[in-house]
Amino acid sequence: MIETIEEEFEFIDQCRKQISRIYQFLSDSSNKVNIKYKIKLKYRLFKLKHWIRQSERSINKIAKAHGNDYLDNGKVVHQ
Repeated sequence: MIETIEEEFEFIDQCRKQISRIYQFLSDSSNKVNIKYKIKLKYRLFKLKHWIRQSERSINKIAKAHGNDYLDNGKVVHQ
């Protein structure tokens, strides 16, 4: 369970790296993979993006609980 904003940002960063690797793999024309594997990768992309959105919401909740801070493009902004 992720409990701090720093852990949330680290988790988001890891998800974005995985997304980047999957897009790179799918766009590489030399990778001849079957359609089932591509579907699994695209589902994984969907889940990673969902987890990022969920983490960003958690960061906003944590930040608002500690003041009037909010998340703007991956950075905590102080009002």
